[in-house]
Amino acid sequence: MARRIVVWILGLTVLGLVSSLLFYTKEAGIDVDRDRHAAEPPASLTIRVVASSDGGISVDGRSIDPTALANEVARIIVGTEEAALPEPSFVIVVGEEIDNARIIMIMEALQQGGASRVSLDTTPNE
Repeated sequence: MARRIVVWILGLTVLGLVSSLLFYTKEAGIDVDRDRHAAEPPASLTIRVVASSDGGISVDGRSIDPTALANEVARIIVGTEEAALPEPSFVIVVGEEIDNARIIMIMEALQQGGASRVSLDTTPNE
């Protein structure tokens, strides 16, 4: 009887050791620190649309034909969607010499291209 109790206790001890080894054993593969690699939202993207006094327009420093502004905006928006980036913001930068009709033309082209986040920067260049 005592021998059965000892065998039973040893069996439970071995079973406990085996189950704890299985429980605490690492899985095969690459260790990943999930907290460090947690998905962070990408920073917002701001696109500068500059209207020059000579009638030209540049988008983020690249001169474009004013009639092609809507197509350029659509291309940028599609590119950010494909790259899973947040919707870009468009900032229209104008000086004092730009008339209101031209600003409205630029805003309409941005709207036609699909831009929904548009702002106007009228601060003087120093």
